[in-house]
Amino acid sequence: MLQKINKFFGNIGEIYMNEGNYDLVFSGLNKCLIVRDHFIKYPLLTYRLVYFTVWSQVLDIMQAGGHFFAPFPWSAIATEEGLLRIVALRAFMKKGINEDLQQAFPVLPSVEAPLYNPQLETI
Repeated sequence: MLQKINKFFGNIGEIYMNEGNYDLVFSGLNKCLIVRDHFIKYPLLTYRLVYFTVWSQVLDIMQAGGHFFAPFPWSAIATEEGLLRIVALRAFMKKGINEDLQQAFPVLPSVEAPLYNPQLETI
């Protein structure tokens, strides 16, 4: 099944075995943007839509270069602010932020919690 999903996306992912489970992993911004475009076109209807929304916001920050510490000429928001926002968004994910991230980033900016709002009319 994972091989078929990977093939659907153009074989841009890698399949790994992890603790008895298989994972399909898409690494790199450009590959993640391909996957995101699919789920924008065909939205999730479960609560995972919230996680997708958070992940999509992180991709937007990365696409603008905002996850780098030092300013780069080609980056729109290349500041520590982008990285802090990514960590703050990570707190909304299922596993939240771990102790290492809490110690490294004790003060995080406030971010608006994504709402679960499936587009049921698209079914």
